[in-house]
Amino acid sequence: FKVFVQGEPVSFKVVKIDIKNNLALIKIDKNDLSTIGFAESDKIKLGQAVFLVAPTSTQQDNWLVNSGIIRQIELGVIKTNILETQAIAGSPLFSSTGELIGINFVDQEGKISAVSIDKIQALLGL
Repeated sequence: FKVFVQGEPVSFKVVKIDIKNNLALIKIDKNDLSTIGFAESDKIKLGQAVFLVAPTSTQQDNWLVNSGIIRQIELGVIKTNILETQAIAGSPLFSSTGELIGINFVDQEGKISAVSIDKIQALLGL
């Protein structure tokens, strides 16, 4: 895979892989990047409003935004009611306050689901 920051390719190194949850921790060769906070897992609730932001190409200004609610939380997976046909795998799922809730994938029903913040924090050793 390739990694882009503001439309420009950057070199990276895979630091850690979690095959079971389809996650990878990478280190990119770039400094002074913005960061976001993690949602507290015990405050993530059914019916909570969520949104996703995903690039539609490697161009800097080509983004997709969608929103919905959490419809199920099960075994480290957050299921939403968001239908999306664009390739959004690996994009972030956010709370309405902008905190990271999970990393998105499309489930068997064609809806957006996300690997939960608990699994992401476990990969990071937090």
